[in-house]
Amino acid sequence: MNSSSKLIKSQVLYDDQCAFCCFWKGVLSKQDKSNKLDWLALSKATTIMDSYSIPSDINSIVFISENEVLYKSDAIIEILLKIDKKWASIFKVFPKKFRDNVYSFIARNRNIFE
Repeated sequence: MNSSSKLIKSQVLYDDQCAFCCFWKGVLSKQDKSNKLDWLALSKATTIMDSYSIPSDINSIVFISENEVLYKSDAIIEILLKIDKKWASIFKVFPKKFRDNVYSFIARNRNIFE
């Protein structure tokens, strides 16, 4: 395989201190049959965070692909689409503000789900 045909993975930065986040990382990474995602713990991703100007106190999942950085609901949708969950595009019909509010509510209350 030459370098031009090499698969370029998207990167997902997740909170490795959160049991809820780690659970979903495990579920989604197992469904990544084509190995398109590279999962990185936020606590160990300082170099990549610096290179994309991601704040060190970020409180969101982060999706990085082709120099685009997405957060919250946009990140979740793109992760699902990347692992061939085409149905995830239906969430784009909801306004971003609404989706991000739902994401933030779950994030604030994630201890209920742990």
